[in-house]
Amino acid sequence: MKTLYLVQENLFIEVPIDNVTYEKHFHKSDIQLVKSYMESIDSYKEEKFIYLKELIDFLVNINAAKRFQYLLSNFKEFYERCNTSFEY
Repeated sequence: MKTLYLVQENLFIEVPIDNVTYEKHFHKSDIQLVKSYMESIDSYKEEKFIYLKELIDFLVNINAAKRFQYLLSNFKEFYERCNTSFEY
């Protein structure tokens, strides 16, 4: 089973990524958002820190087996939360 482990300070969650049919959950209109997200986390150390915290917060209350699917299905909402936090 493939699992991502997200760790930041005292925060930790597991995100299983096996058996996810990406096409069913990912909106093609979000491809540009994913690209922007990837560029953002590579540009500023502070942004990477904030975005990782937001990712953990966004997924922590979701059933572990459904976290990656939830992220794919709601990527726009997640990315907006990241930007709002960074601007704040």
